[in-house]
Amino acid sequence: MDLVDRLTGMISEKDEDSVVTCCNEIFLKYAGVKSFDDILGHTDYDFPWQNFADVYRAHEKDALIGNNYSTFYPVKDCHGNNRLFMHTKVQKLSPDGKILGVKCHATEILNPQTANLIQVLSNYAPKKQKSFSIGKKFKNLTLPPQQQEVLFFLLRGKTSKQIAKIMQLSPRTIEFYMLILKEKFNCQTKQALIERAIDQGFIEMIPEYKIAKYLLEQLKTQ
Repeated sequence: MDLVDRLTGMISEKDEDSVVTCCNEIFLKYAGVKSFDDILGHTDYDFPWQNFADVYRAHEKDALIGNNYSTFYPVKDCHGNNRLFMHTKVQKLSPDGKILGVKCHATEILNPQTANLIQVLSNYAPKKQKSFSIGKKFKNLTLPPQQQEVLFFLLRGKTSKQIAKIMQLSPRTIEFYMLILKEKFNCQTKQALIERAIDQGFIEMIPEYKIAKYLLEQLKTQ
């Protein structure tokens, strides 16, 4: 058995045009094919999950430029079932450091609590949003953990007082973080901050250390 088939989850490698160059048996299973020849040379637009191919392609473009992060989004299997996966994609490099493509790893989320969290997040997201990311870099704009958390709840309709209660901080502290966020996003008002953060993709950001029951409970609390 090849090393790639010893790893858990869906494994594949793609070239710079997102064409599959190799994969493991689990990838074949979800694609509904028996032969590697039916996979190699194809893209996600040729597989059962073609409706999500644009999302996958965007993730791979980020990986090609070294923006490595994990993302939650569904995979439609050969039976038409949507399964929730956490995807991680990184550069594939030659021995001399040349970028050859991307390495892709997807682990199915079977924990009901995590799956419920993603469902709750979806209820707070724009209709076209299909994914949520952990650790993604946004145009060289880095936010410390507490600023990430404030923005996360702000983009989901929480007021400063509600955020203060959730984070167990004073409203004045939250307003201070809001001021810093406005400066970083070059905005004068809270509404402008929200609009600019959404435009730049921050709506898909999940605070890296908050994938837990905590978020699920707090988002359900109005």
